[in-house]
Amino acid sequence: MSHPERTCVVTEMGRALGYNQDYYLLSSMAEKGWDPVAFRLGSGGLEITFELTNASGPSVWIYDTNQEGGWMGTEIDFIVSTLNRYMNSNRLECIFCYRTGLLGAERSGPYVRFFGRRLVRPT
Repeated sequence: MSHPERTCVVTEMGRALGYNQDYYLLSSMAEKGWDPVAFRLGSGGLEITFELTNASGPSVWIYDTNQEGGWMGTEIDFIVSTLNRYMNSNRLECIFCYRTGLLGAERSGPYVRFFGRRLVRPT
């Protein structure tokens, strides 16, 4: 059974853009017990659906964001190897990856932005 009061959607409209701002959003939501459960590229750019997974404290996950590319013609092999190296060296699992540009998730920019997470205390 769905609990709408335990979910919220945050879009790119009306907020600062960039992987640093994405990091701040995911981290600040996690501090309050909210975790991203869905990502969608819609009319408002990137839409992240959060679910309240721990109403009494912070999330069990730590989130991280980064991006690669920045110039047209960046080879996908380079982007994938960079993403893989970053995720492995920071012990993260990749939870979402998308193409972006300076205006947000317009799907035609030169950057690939990615989100990752790991448990606060590994089991």
